[in-house]
Amino acid sequence: MRLAGDMTQLEFTLNQWFTAGQMRLENEMRQSYRALRAFKPLLFLDPSEISSTTHTSTLPPLIILHHLFSRAYPQIQLPMFVFGWTVTQYSEWLDTHEEGDALDLLERCLDVYVEDVRKRGEREFCGEYPVIRRLIGELREAMGADRGV
Repeated sequence: MRLAGDMTQLEFTLNQWFTAGQMRLENEMRQSYRALRAFKPLLFLDPSEISSTTHTSTLPPLIILHHLFSRAYPQIQLPMFVFGWTVTQYSEWLDTHEEGDALDLLERCLDVYVEDVRKRGEREFCGEYPVIRRLIGELREAMGADRGV
């Protein structure tokens, strides 16, 4: 709830700032603004609803995946925790690598999670796990289709 409130405050502040400069937030930051507006409802959806493009079509897929990872934390950990990176190192890594590389890295984190579950003798995964796997699979399919594979 606090994040949703913070996002509302950020949107309000940005809107005020752009208006003072006689600009429209929707025009100047079109994609970023749409993503900001689309992300807030995501906070209140069940994991199964998040995989629906109805709710997420304006968000970059990696943002959706990272949101699901953060919901599943500490069960499923982000690469910065799995590989001992700082937030800055992970952010820089994402900036300098292709989306496919990021998917590979996220899948490695899922593999670590599955291994941990099996070591503990558990048989069930957290609710976000199948959604994350499905989204990664769909992204890989789409990437293959884009390349004509």
